[in-house]
Amino acid sequence: MGRLLNKALSAKRRSKYVEFRAGFDIGSSRDWCELLRDLAAMANSGGGVVLIGVDADGRPANSDVSTILGMDPVMVADKMHHYTDSPFADFHILEALKDGVKLAAIEVGAAFPPVVFTKTGGYTDDELWEKTAFLAGTVYFRRGGKSVTGSSAELRKALESQLESVRKGWLADVQKVVKAPAGSKIAVLPPTIQHADSPDALPIQIIDDPNAPTYRVVDIDRTHPFRAKEAIMEIAKRLPEDVVFNSFDFLSLRKVHDIDDREEFTHEPKFGSRQYSQGFVDWVVREYNKDHTFLTKARKKYREISG
Repeated sequence: MGRLLNKALSAKRRSKYVEFRAGFDIGSSRDWCELLRDLAAMANSGGGVVLIGVDADGRPANSDVSTILGMDPVMVADKMHHYTDSPFADFHILEALKDGVKLAAIEVGAAFPPVVFTKTGGYTDDELWEKTAFLAGTVYFRRGGKSVTGSSAELRKALESQLESVRKGWLADVQKVVKAPAGSKIAVLPPTIQHADSPDALPIQIIDDPNAPTYRVVDIDRTHPFRAKEAIMEIAKRLPEDVVFNSFDFLSLRKVHDIDDREEFTHEPKFGSRQYSQGFVDWVVREYNKDHTFLTKARKKYREISG
């Protein structure tokens, strides 16, 4: 059981990382809109858990959560994509026990850049009043135990947090230089090397020392032209029309097949989101054509390793 879920189970009130819900009706527009608002706010605030089946004090409400536990996380990812156009799909549906009562938990990871709603989430309440859970163009964060529209300070904090991560990466690189053996020479090279016939080409010396740094003559924007959303669209376009390929399938393949560790498939620049290669798209289509259960197996395996 994860740290966040343990925190939610022991909590007696809502917090930045914990939200309580007595129940959830999978067929209710209201429940979906309010859930998506909380999940987006948590993702933008570093992640969290929505615990379903408890009252406002975190005590079991004796609700039937079997429908939620039987729900595929891909449904959550698809709903979020519908309202945000974001490929973010870091959701897990977990079963938990509190005081011997079965509960459901939806765990969400951290998102960067922040998830922004691109469509308005509206519904009709029990008294037939039109209500709005969130508006197009809004960004939500957790403030205490509430999901609220982000302030300039909160947006700035989210960006500064990412910049701090980049800064730590830089400092780690500086440490490598500081700890280099005496007499070492430092060469500052761009991420790609231009061909020798370019007037701006950087002269480098080819040696056969296996311990020397390796540089490749590549243009990442050519070899890895797709952002996550574009890769999903490209793969879906090349699969048969009756085959659904969405953000959850994409996440499953990444995690199950360690895609993020395969340079021929993906590249993460220091500034910007991860990019994917044409080779990755071709590989997914090729594997599906060889085995039509390829995507189903990836989903199943991902649920097993993330559960």
